[in-house]
Amino acid sequence: MIETLKKRYRERNKLFLTLDITFRIATLYFAVQLIFYSVSGLISSHPSNDSSEFLMIGMLFSLGLMNAVHVVEMIVSGKRKHLTSLVISTIFVFGVAIFIWLLSYIK
Repeated sequence: MIETLKKRYRERNKLFLTLDITFRIATLYFAVQLIFYSVSGLISSHPSNDSSEFLMIGMLFSLGLMNAVHVVEMIVSGKRKHLTSLVISTIFVFGVAIFIWLLSYIK
């Protein structure tokens, strides 16, 4: 497993790899915070939805940015194996994030 990670590290552009790792860590951070916030809201008698919407939007937006980095890397490197499905999923994730953001302003 370590050998495959080293091989991936050598093959990828360092800028794209750094951005990918950064957005991956941000996505994990928001996801873990959302889990802890949700569990504490279930235990509490007065749950609040303000922070959970922000955490969900942050998680989806950083996930969309991570996918966007992959799309740009595929275009730059010429590897277009799953480009269409990745573009569609990136647009979908950004769309869901924007939809949740707009719903939070309507309230």
